[in-house]
Amino acid sequence: MYYIVLLIFHRRDAEEQREMLAIVNETVSDHSRREEVGKMGRTAAQTLIEEGTLRTRKETLLELMQGRFGAVPPKIESDIQTIRDIARLKAIFQRAIYARSIDELDIE
Repeated sequence: MYYIVLLIFHRRDAEEQREMLAIVNETVSDHSRREEVGKMGRTAAQTLIEEGTLRTRKETLLELMQGRFGAVPPKIESDIQTIRDIARLKAIFQRAIYARSIDELDIE
């Protein structure tokens, strides 16, 4: 069931998602299963929001670094792309505002 819910969130437009989740809910006859499907939908939505936030923070950080320091070395860009912690990205961004060089950002 979780797989179906994920497919709905990843492969369907927002307009279709609500309708398709309602169909999944109707298909599930057991009340406890219906609640589980609802939780899956919320979890999938939260995951998508978190992924979007991570992607946006990474893009913004790289743009700031390019503006301040010129071309960002591929190794540093790769290191930034592997970060999964929003708080860490935020901390690096704050340091990038005032840093005099990329080396001061401590991205490893």
